[in-house]
Amino acid sequence: GAPLLLALTAPPPHIARRIATLLRNRVVQIVLFPVVTWLVFIVTLWVIHFSGFFEAALDHEPLHVLEHALFLGTAVLFWLPVIASGPTPLMDTPLAFPLRMLYLLAAMPAEALLGFTLYSSKHVLYRHYAAAGLADQQHAGEIMWIGGALVMFVAFMIVGSEWAQHEQRLGERLDA
Repeated sequence: GAPLLLALTAPPPHIARRIATLLRNRVVQIVLFPVVTWLVFIVTLWVIHFSGFFEAALDHEPLHVLEHALFLGTAVLFWLPVIASGPTPLMDTPLAFPLRMLYLLAAMPAEALLGFTLYSSKHVLYRHYAAAGLADQQHAGEIMWIGGALVMFVAFMIVGSEWAQHEQRLGERLDA
């Protein structure tokens, strides 16, 4: 729940100091800003699927590895503001619960639209998958559209539940 804090406490002190210095870097702080992480995640998904990069990655193994690294890296960046559970090296308090919910809510249609676009296409978009046919692409689009929205919805509900629990604990402290 606090990956940046873990990154600073798990390694030996000399490495932790280097990580802390890197995290204080202005460029890193901009990259880890929630609006930027959201945009990087969504734009990366769309650009990879509709720029020719996806097709090129199927032809060249190094690009394929880079593609998966981009998917994983941008996903980690995307989820950092959502799963932050306490102070981090970048901010004194985590992103407020309503902002986390808005962040996820905004990602749902942006991600689902990509899957829907693949699903609703009238022709196969990637020549490597032409033999598998349009139905295969449509199934992939359905998984991306419905599965991605479901993951975001579950995360949205978890954040909402955490918010309610947080408010309940605050109320109990005020009553005490």
